[in-house]
Amino acid sequence: RLPAGSVYVLIILLALTVSFKSVRNNYQPIRLLRQDDSMERYGNDIMASIPPNAIVTLGDDTSLNAFSYLYYVQRKRQDITFLDYNLFDREFYRNRMMKRYPALKFPAYAGVDTLSDYIEKFILANYADTPVISGGFVIPAQAFWVPHGLVSVFYKTLDEIPERAIIIEKNVRLWNSFSNPLDGLLGTYRHLLLEDILSGYAQRRLIFAQALVYYKKHDEAKN
Repeated sequence: RLPAGSVYVLIILLALTVSFKSVRNNYQPIRLLRQDDSMERYGNDIMASIPPNAIVTLGDDTSLNAFSYLYYVQRKRQDITFLDYNLFDREFYRNRMMKRYPALKFPAYAGVDTLSDYIEKFILANYADTPVISGGFVIPAQAFWVPHGLVSVFYKTLDEIPERAIIIEKNVRLWNSFSNPLDGLLGTYRHLLLEDILSGYAQRRLIFAQALVYYKKHDEAKN
């Protein structure tokens, strides 16, 4: 039977061995993150999808973080009005946005309003003056969200939607200009901090493919 002191030493050595293996296995991918610009390129592709002077909200954390870094830190695309619809039920946020964007119309928040109700009222009050863009929200539901690269553009009625050929041409041009997310670290290692970028591209590409199927462009949808 081993002395208690020897058992403690063995436990410590085992823990150090496991820790060393973990560090060795993860050091290279983590080191490569310092030189990887996948998130920045994703953010640039989102910005490229947004028309000038648009009102923008984004739904998922990955898109939000990629966009926010370029918008707030690098000060890119300052023509965009960037809002967080999730905070519209907070009076302090609405007041702050009213001061920052005095040209926007912020309807009164009625006591019976849900967050979805207010988002719909806000969009309907502003979309006639400036494009309303979403990367995730589809409120109001009784309207039309047309794919435009990595985002969607709001239209209240069918008559307002551009011709199908124009929609397809704009989307094809955007997708051809986007970076390949597999050109960076994700091409060799599916890092958990970056892997959701692939889902972002895939989901938006699927939405465009669904539109192509609706337009009876089946061959184009397969690509």
